[in-house]
Amino acid sequence: MECFELEEVDVPKALGDVFESVAGAIYLDSGMSLDAVWKIYYPMISPAMKHLSEHVPISPVRELYESMKQSKDKNIWGSCKRKDKTYIEVVLPDGRTFQGVGPNKKVAKRSAAKRALAELKKIIINK
Repeated sequence: MECFELEEVDVPKALGDVFESVAGAIYLDSGMSLDAVWKIYYPMISPAMKHLSEHVPISPVRELYESMKQSKDKNIWGSCKRKDKTYIEVVLPDGRTFQGVGPNKKVAKRSAAKRALAELKKIIINK
């Protein structure tokens, strides 16, 4: 099984809940055997665990700060809330802006950082 760029995947909370529910069902159906759960789950999760232990992902917000060599204290973020969505805008030192959207400020900020990073990575690749 090949590991892909896991840091590019945004997993909805419901997926984790399903994963946990299936593990619980296996546990109960096997007469509360943790060995049975691991026998089924370990082959599925071991490639991801190995990849993540070798390539520990950092948050897009932290990566953006580090790539810009910018202090976290410097205010590069602007935000607003409309209805049930939060919009956040990040302004890079060169004046370019990138907007993120999400159900809350944390998700929106991460979305904006990912967009800015994608653009910065394109520039690095084209140099």
